[in-house]
Amino acid sequence: MTRRLIDFTEDSSLRQTIPAARSFVYIRALIEQHLGADAAAMLTEPQVVPREGRHQWLAEAAIDASVVRLDQAPPDQAAAARRTLAEVRWRARSIWESLNATGTEQNRQRALAILRAFEVPQDDEYVWLIGERPLLVGWGHKKANVVPLEPTALALTYRRPVPDIAPLAGAITESGPLLPLPPERLAPRPSTSLWTWLATFLWLLFIALALAVGGLLLPACSIHVPGTQWSWSSPAGCVAHAQNPLADLIAQNRALEEALRSQQMALRARDFCAPASRLQPVPPAAKLPALPPNVDISAPVQVRLDWDTDDDLDLIIKCPAGGWISPLRQHPWEESCGDGRRDLDANYKMRKRDYPTTEHISWHDIQPGSYRVVVWPARTGSGKPIPFRVTLTSHGQTQTCPGEVVWDDAKGEGYVAYVIDFDPSRPLPACNVNSTAEGHLQVCTGDCGKN
Repeated sequence: MTRRLIDFTEDSSLRQTIPAARSFVYIRALIEQHLGADAAAMLTEPQVVPREGRHQWLAEAAIDASVVRLDQAPPDQAAAARRTLAEVRWRARSIWESLNATGTEQNRQRALAILRAFEVPQDDEYVWLIGERPLLVGWGHKKANVVPLEPTALALTYRRPVPDIAPLAGAITESGPLLPLPPERLAPRPSTSLWTWLATFLWLLFIALALAVGGLLLPACSIHVPGTQWSWSSPAGCVAHAQNPLADLIAQNRALEEALRSQQMALRARDFCAPASRLQPVPPAAKLPALPPNVDISAPVQVRLDWDTDDDLDLIIKCPAGGWISPLRQHPWEESCGDGRRDLDANYKMRKRDYPTTEHISWHDIQPGSYRVVVWPARTGSGKPIPFRVTLTSHGQTQTCPGEVVWDDAKGEGYVAYVIDFDPSRPLPACNVNSTAEGHLQVCTGDCGKN
């Protein structure tokens, strides 16, 4: 892998939407923290091309990898890249909403940077592909109509300001009108003093020394331009610079315009987007009984199991890395289970009938990945099917899945319902169609390995 040039963009055609104080390293680390390394790899690194008024965008890629622009890619490759980009933008908007909901200014600034990092002026021209991997060029920018300054305007911009004559005018006003002196009363001009001649001589000496140094350096063309990394080492370069005396002024003018634009954007960033409303507790589904006060109904991700019999059903979650959240044991060592917690267990061992007949699991910090919702008939009084309903809530989305489970203690077999598989970073899928008849569900209760 090596750093490769992907594309150039002209500064005069784009306007930056992310404050210049946010560096590329900071934004890429922020994206990697919230969206993962694959999303962060989509951002190309911008570098300013000195004295040319444009950016070059670099990315890590193999030397022999084929780089193609989105509008010139094959239809299948372009369609796959558009789906990947749409998914990352949807996840970035979800992170933006959750960070805005905290109400802190620091999180609002981070949310704004994450959302705008995946915005480009136009996908067809500013998205490039290496295989199915999108690379964003000009990210965090939008189209802008900027009229470049002409040399006459530059002369006005950099001309010397006129001294302020207000104090002098005030002094004249206070002392009354100034009367002209008669010609015969004008004092004669004093003769030039010795000190004036000495100062003139020193200035002439300084100019002569400067010209001498310039004459020594000019043949070798060893001239370094202040404020840049460029120097000339050939006569052709010196001639080209001499032929464009306004080059330094143009570069300084562009730098001042960029700095002014960045400051204006930083001032407007606070009011650019209205703060998102805070997440409210998810209300219970229609016709479901209210839950006790100790149950956490404010969590962004919740799973609820309801049934209406004396049987003991258990709500179980299988986590992405193989851990379980079950009534027998919750696995604190299993990081993929996050902070998932069971806070309601009904009809335990059928010792008594609980109202409501509900089990509940909630997360405030859940990791991306595939989670499986399982309903297990732990103990029943008959071999008849037991109807149930699972309500899954994830970041404002709700999915309700009905089903049935059966358990026969005499035969030692029955049905365990695999209700739904979901990923909290994606939209909720449909419910599983059928339960799986595999008898006893084996749940770890002793010394369990992570496998």
